[in-house]
Amino acid sequence: MEDAFERLSELSEGEVRVLLNDLLKLTTASTKQGDGEHKALADSVRHLYSKHVERAAEAEQRKRTVHIMFSLSDAGSLKVTLSKLGKRMENEVLAFNDCFSTGPINELVKAEGQRSRESWLSERFSGYLFNHHMNHEHKIGRMIERIAAIAGQKSIVIWCGDNAHEQVGLRFVMHLLKGRENEIRMMNGSLFYRNSLADAQGSNRYYALGLLEPELFLKMVECFEQAELLSEFDRQRYEAEWLELAQQKSKLRLWENGQIKHAAENELDKRLMDVIGKLTEDTDDGFVKAGAVVGEIWGSCTQLIDYPFIEYRLWTLISDGYLAFRGLPGAMHQYAVKLNSGRILA
Repeated sequence: MEDAFERLSELSEGEVRVLLNDLLKLTTASTKQGDGEHKALADSVRHLYSKHVERAAEAEQRKRTVHIMFSLSDAGSLKVTLSKLGKRMENEVLAFNDCFSTGPINELVKAEGQRSRESWLSERFSGYLFNHHMNHEHKIGRMIERIAAIAGQKSIVIWCGDNAHEQVGLRFVMHLLKGRENEIRMMNGSLFYRNSLADAQGSNRYYALGLLEPELFLKMVECFEQAELLSEFDRQRYEAEWLELAQQKSKLRLWENGQIKHAAENELDKRLMDVIGKLTEDTDDGFVKAGAVVGEIWGSCTQLIDYPFIEYRLWTLISDGYLAFRGLPGAMHQYAVKLNSGRILA
């Protein structure tokens, strides 16, 4: 029996649903046709299922607010913080598992557009499909369904920061919520930081929600219910901006001067080359670990771009002869890169 429980924990959500469906069919048949112990067991199973459905419905009714985020890590932090504040049961947290600053976003509300995006990313990012399918509930198609299922009486909070990924995500969600009567609030971590510390210089140190210190994030969560509702004008503006974004063919988007900028795929290549040149100054052979390059880019660049895109550009530069490498491809800690002498990026 212990082995059966272990196997159950290894099943995906879809497999569990199929299993439950088969069990209910069996119990239904036993309830109608069975006798003695079989009928009693079937009745117990059906009663247990009914009680579970009732409890789930009651729990759903208690959730007055739905939070939408663009990072599984940030979603986890929000859940933990809500629990600390004793508000977890009244709040539902939904999260996308995509980086909207990279890859195609055309026709994203349609299955064809989602497949096109997955195809583009899987061809360039190693391990993309494995990670994506491991988090099936957070895929774009499934998230569209879950957002569509939000009841009209629930309020919605969209969390973001000053970066292209979360700002594109914000506009996409506003498009999905077009025409809905729900109250919608936006919690911008970058803006909250500037307002909290009266940062007159407009520092972009906290350009992403996940960069906020736990103490500041806690303060932000404490006051989400007091955040101003998005006006009809702002809602329509975000919806219109999404339609404009979705028409563009760019595969890289940056956040500059408070706006989303469409960029060429090689936009960051020069910066990558400069970082490699800087890091290799203190080496004997000119090679530097790929992971160190990505870490330096993240530390010096106030853009939220997933590391697979940066690694993809590294391998493009290697393929084009601008960089040499040694080691084992597949993981950034297993190989190193260096500038190829005589090759200067235009």
